[in-house]
Amino acid sequence: MTANAAIIDWARQVIGQPDAAADIIVETPWSRVLKISGGGKNYYLKQPAAGLFIEAEVISICRALCGFTDIPEIIAQDEPLHCFLMSDCGDKALRTIFDGKLDAALMAAGIRVYTNFQRATAPHVDAFLSAGVPDWRLDILPRLYDALVRDDDFMAAQNLDPDQLKSARDYSERVGAASAALPGYGVPECLNHSDFHDNNLVLDDVGGKISIIDLGESAVDHPFLSLAWLMRRTGFRYLLTPDGADYKILFDACFGGWGLSGDEVQAAFAHANTLLPAYGILTHLRLMQSAGKTIDDVPRMKGRLRELFLLVTH
Repeated sequence: MTANAAIIDWARQVIGQPDAAADIIVETPWSRVLKISGGGKNYYLKQPAAGLFIEAEVISICRALCGFTDIPEIIAQDEPLHCFLMSDCGDKALRTIFDGKLDAALMAAGIRVYTNFQRATAPHVDAFLSAGVPDWRLDILPRLYDALVRDDDFMAAQNLDPDQLKSARDYSERVGAASAALPGYGVPECLNHSDFHDNNLVLDDVGGKISIIDLGESAVDHPFLSLAWLMRRTGFRYLLTPDGADYKILFDACFGGWGLSGDEVQAAFAHANTLLPAYGILTHLRLMQSAGKTIDDVPRMKGRLRELFLLVTH
């Protein structure tokens, strides 16, 4: 990625503040985010890897076509530098506010913002697909997974023993069955945040508005996949159990507004959970490939794909 100086100079020119302060707040192999402070305002300057630069267009489509505004606003973008400047839409991420102790009511409010986002984008999936957003819809997902597990070189790199490899390949049938069953519940596919969690929800302390950030990893797929993935990750982080009050609050926020009966929700959730290993593998691969990396290139990601393949052996 381009050196910080070039994108900082560009951002300062855009806001007309040549002495604006610039502080790096996120730096990963696939993204760099800086806080730009000038003229009494804060802005966020993001330079994703080239494969994730689509985020700027995704945000623009969400705002202009879908009418969804609980996200940042793009002020300007520079394609050669692969960077864009955004408005400040929140003071703290919910994870920072929680500080290790979940506020289930606040998290549920954030989830409802996200499910509104899902519903707002559902009628416009063709616009996102035309923009280059990955297509992981249920009629395509089984083929994507099956192609991976039939790739001998790719599977050899996962260090699975013969029984584990067989389980990973046999899982293709379950992916196909669950993908065929989910459409029967009448919940439309839509744009989804492939890395939706409490650190990608930010709160505006003044207005109390919750916004969704970091939309570069979006894909078009079934809404219950990212919601089920959220329940799994949040449950692990905050030690939630399905019979606990906080879990039930979050579960209802995720799945209670789709017009399904309780039995239908549970059945659809079970199908979504069946698909989570395949969904997780696709999200991890997409992130690494967009950054021109492999899982082994990034220490904190090493072994993640193997862990996901092992989920189907249990």
